Amino acid sequence: MQAVAIYQEALKLRPEYPEAHNNLGAVLRRLGRLDEAREHYRLALKYRPDYPQARRNLAVLAGSDVAATEN
Repeated sequence: MQAVAIYQEALKLRPEYPEAHNNLGAVLRRLGRLDEAREHYRLALKYRPDYPQARRNLAVLAGSDVAATEN
């Protein structure tokens, strides 16, 4: 997917860019690549601990993990 490549390129240029990590995580989540999405949400929070959108996205992902184990 083109969005993945664009965010990966942005992160090559600026690895500590929290918004790019968060957005890449969102794209990866939609593609079902949940482990990779989780890692990028965590990196977004590492570089910007007060980033509410990344925190929410990580919580939503954790909620989907719980739902998947219950089924």
